[in-house]
Amino acid sequence: MPKLPFLLLWLALLGSTRVAAQHSARYTINYGANAQVGKYASVNGIKLYYEIYGTGKPLLLLHGSGGSIRAQAAQIEHFRGQYQVIAVDSRAHGKSKDDTSVLTYELMASDVAKLLDELKIDSCYVFGQSDGGILGLLLARDYPRKVKRVATFGAKYSAKSNRIFRANMLDNIV
Repeated sequence: MPKLPFLLLWLALLGSTRVAAQHSARYTINYGANAQVGKYASVNGIKLYYEIYGTGKPLLLLHGSGGSIRAQAAQIEHFRGQYQVIAVDSRAHGKSKDDTSVLTYELMASDVAKLLDELKIDSCYVFGQSDGGILGLLLARDYPRKVKRVATFGAKYSAKSNRIFRANMLDNIV
C-alpha cells in the first residue's frame, strides 16, 4: 500500500509532461531544445543548460521538480516581449547534467547564482514554480544582491530536510 503514492506521483508527472508537450507544440520555437540559442554553462562541476529570449530587464525562470524549460513555453512567450528571459534547466533536469553530489536546493541555487555570474547579470527578477520557487527564495536569502524581486507559486520549504528526492519512480512501483 505505501507504493500507491509513488504511482500517483508518477502518473501526475507523466500527465504534466504530456500537457507540456501539447502546450509547446503551439509555439514555433522549440523551447528547451532550441539549438539556435541553447547553451551550457560550466558551474559547480556540471554543465547547466539555459536559453535566453527577448531584451530588457533580466527575468530568471525556474521550473518545478521534474520540469524543464520546455514546460515553461507559455511563460517564455508571455514575458520575452518585455524582459530578457533566462530559462534554466536545473541540475539533473532537462538537458542539464548532474554529478554524484547530494542534490540539495542550496546546491541548485548556487548553480543558478554562478550562471548569473557567468552571464554577467548583477541582479534579476525571479519567477519560480514549486522547486523553482524554493530556488528563488534561496537565491534571495543567500545571494540577495542577485535578486530584485521574487515571484513564486507552489514553493514549499521545510527546515527538516534540504535534500531533494531523487529516485527512479518506476523502480518504486509494484
